[in-house]
Amino acid sequence: MQFKNPPIVELVVELKWDSADAGQSPAGVPKGLPFPLASNNLADRFFESFLGSAAALGWKRSERLVPEGFPYLQFQPIFRLRSDSPDRSSAVMQLGSGIFSMHALRPYKSWEVFWPVVGEGIELLVNARGSSGGAAPFIGLTVMYLDIFEDSIVGSISTMEFLKDVLGIQLILPSVVSQQSAEQGQVDAQVSLKIPLRDGLEMRLNVDGRTVWGDRSGILMRMVVSSKEPVESSMARIASILEASHLAIRQTFMGLTEKLHSKMILMQERG
Repeated sequence: MQFKNPPIVELVVELKWDSADAGQSPAGVPKGLPFPLASNNLADRFFESFLGSAAALGWKRSERLVPEGFPYLQFQPIFRLRSDSPDRSSAVMQLGSGIFSMHALRPYKSWEVFWPVVGEGIELLVNARGSSGGAAPFIGLTVMYLDIFEDSIVGSISTMEFLKDVLGIQLILPSVVSQQSAEQGQVDAQVSLKIPLRDGLEMRLNVDGRTVWGDRSGILMRMVVSSKEPVESSMARIASILEASHLAIRQTFMGLTEKLHSKMILMQERG
């Protein structure tokens, strides 16, 4: 589905893997605790391979987020890339040690428009990992939608009213709490749900209340679907997982926001 006035502010597709440059935790550092990694030949070859191939496809605007020679953390973005192509002006690519992500910023059109860009980035990643000897399964695949429901869509309702009247999630305060409330209409709330899905996926639905995001303000909702199992480093398998993740989010979003479709102005069937 495509809306003329969508609440989306960002769509993120993220892949994580155990990078070979992470090595073992040094003595005295508990296993799994992040610690600074030093630049090394293996990591440099991987980054050079990826950046070179990306530049050949038009991703020439590269920004280094961690100064060269400085230590970095595993799963920390080190490079940010943008394309000069007009049809990719709202797409951002990030790469680091054990992490790769594609970001669709406003104006967002549809998953169908964004997916070819995502596929191109993942293919670059798979090839770069292969050329540097890294073909181990990915430990995490994630699709995340960030939505801000502004007053133009939901009016000046509270988060509690948004949960109950829009999403159909009803929170009832215990009497001992409601009796002490000076104004129940001003009670705020944050909700976090973790929902197991089919095919080894998991959904997280978070409503974080009213917030400011750049030049937009309203009620923030995050919908995240992640793989709970390792995923082999192949385009076919990765695409299958990401498509299933997107479909789960789309179906949930369309159902939860049905009362708002007239305000968001449903345009046509897109996805």
